[in-house]
Amino acid sequence: MHKNSDLLRASFYFIFFCFIFFPYIAFLNLNTDLQPYAFILSLVLFLTFIPKVTFVEFLLFVVLIISLLIFLIPPITFNSIRSFINYFSLFFISFVSFRTLKSGRFSVNKIVVSTLVIWFFVSLIQLAYSENFLTSLVADARTTANRGVTGLAVEPTALGIVFIFYIIYILHLKIKYKKLLIMVCVVGVIFLAKSSMATLFLLIMFISYLIFCFNFRVFIPSVILCLSGVGAISLMTGSRLKNIFFSLISNPMDLLLIDASINARFFHVYFSIKGFIENYLFPNGYNSWVGYAQQQTNIYADYVIYEYFGFKGRIMSGYGGAFYELGIFGVLIPLSVSVLLFKLYRAKLNYFFFYAVFVNFIMFTTISIGFPFFGFYIGFLQYLIWQKKTYLKLGEI
Repeated sequence: MHKNSDLLRASFYFIFFCFIFFPYIAFLNLNTDLQPYAFILSLVLFLTFIPKVTFVEFLLFVVLIISLLIFLIPPITFNSIRSFINYFSLFFISFVSFRTLKSGRFSVNKIVVSTLVIWFFVSLIQLAYSENFLTSLVADARTTANRGVTGLAVEPTALGIVFIFYIIYILHLKIKYKKLLIMVCVVGVIFLAKSSMATLFLLIMFISYLIFCFNFRVFIPSVILCLSGVGAISLMTGSRLKNIFFSLISNPMDLLLIDASINARFFHVYFSIKGFIENYLFPNGYNSWVGYAQQQTNIYADYVIYEYFGFKGRIMSGYGGAFYELGIFGVLIPLSVSVLLFKLYRAKLNYFFFYAVFVNFIMFTTISIGFPFFGFYIGFLQYLIWQKKTYLKLGEI
């Protein structure tokens, strides 16, 4: 009986990890890119754990309560439901991720490597043979001729962001073939996704690492890798990534004003933070964004590409959306990440600054707060801290 119970629990954990690492796979048409299955299963698994929370989980629980109170303010719309679920997902997915890893039933190294291999080879097959390979599993896979493949994501930028998160996980882990795995992710960003945003993240990661963690052993290989990447991009004839990359080098301000996608993403971040400050750090709620954004685009009409801005009610910024919707309580999310990173790297503050700056920076972009990779990351950091403390205690014995 006990053995059957363990097997059932392990099966649920396995399915939970599948939903986390393949969050775009859809069983029903829910009119949303990210699917809620990891969140739903985290609610079920939450009931199987003792509800004892850590300090960071308490902070995220406060975010959950505030998001619920704001949600209860009418009207209840599709956008308010989606925003509300994002904040709930963050708490429950991070809570359950920590405890499932802590159970020891699955190796985090094996989880990361095996799922990365699946992402990479599906994307590679799409590039080499058919761009429609397994896209039927995803809600709405979309790309264009001058962009990359989508893998098991909905579009190339989403695929690039997935590879970026894998790099972050791998950097934290003590794992075999670390450099090779990171190279696989870099290839995924530049050659498979061909995502300008994810490539920019790589560049920012590289610069941040040089600033905070400079090391002669990795400096020359890193420079060679960077130059190789630039050379490879220059050979991508007709690629949007190539056009944006060299426009960024020659005149970044022109790029902001000319490229519709970059323009929209920049002003979503800018307007959400502006609205957060103008409301004196109080919550704006879930339903005021469209009106505020329209007002701001009229003020900045000379700079915003209005036709591509997007007034569907969703703020295209993870942290920006949290700050705008939840006010000062939204700040608890980057604070939680920073607290965990400080606990993990208090003896190596340069690594703390590297991860804190980079992770918090990319979360100001279009990455949703409810993105399961992000929720898992918070649980993953808690697991690394717990693991470190456990090994220290064993060492003392």
